[in-house]
Amino acid sequence: MTKIINTVIQQHGDISSVPLEVFGEGEVILKIGNGGAGGTGLLGTLARDYLSMRGDSGSIEWICNHSRNTQLALLRGYVDIALTYEREQEEIAISEGWAENAGCVFHDHFTLVGPERDPANASGAKSIEEAFDRIASSQCLFYNRNDGSATMYREREIWRRCHRYPWEADSNSSKWYIKTTYNPADAVSFATATGAYLLIDRSTLLKQLSWESARLKSTAV
Repeated sequence: MTKIINTVIQQHGDISSVPLEVFGEGEVILKIGNGGAGGTGLLGTLARDYLSMRGDSGSIEWICNHSRNTQLALLRGYVDIALTYEREQEEIAISEGWAENAGCVFHDHFTLVGPERDPANASGAKSIEEAFDRIASSQCLFYNRNDGSATMYREREIWRRCHRYPWEADSNSSKWYIKTTYNPADAVSFATATGAYLLIDRSTLLKQLSWESARLKSTAV
């Protein structure tokens, strides 16, 4: 019987064990846990490239969870490799003895996006903290990904540096600070449609801009 290891890493929402996408054909040779990189297509590109280099039949499964739940999927044996985004959480898993750090695979960056007219004048801020402070002071619409993702925790870190806690129930921010559980791509789409500000990873933003550009070209035809 496998011993269950306790961890201080907190689960947020359900942990999926079912592949969202399968790359290649044949016997499953690898199960990769990840969130955002799969949605942008990067994971599929890497998987297909590896399978091509391998020169043999086989498939790779993508198990989609946000960063901390991906770590817990690794702990439960749902995945073989976890590609995650929070180094301090990774260090916890290593110190608890149930994971090893195989190195950095890729970097991503966070970016603040918002409506073109920029009612909070966030683009005129000299720092990300000042931009957030302007949004809060003007009570402009802001979408929060309240899903336990690395993006959610990074956003809260920025708000803390502003000495603001809009996600708390007694913060009087419910009219402008909207908690959502949209996936990264949908978060960009809904923020665009409603004129809201949003913290998002750059790779998802570029993917959405590429998709939107292709959609408009198709519509024009």
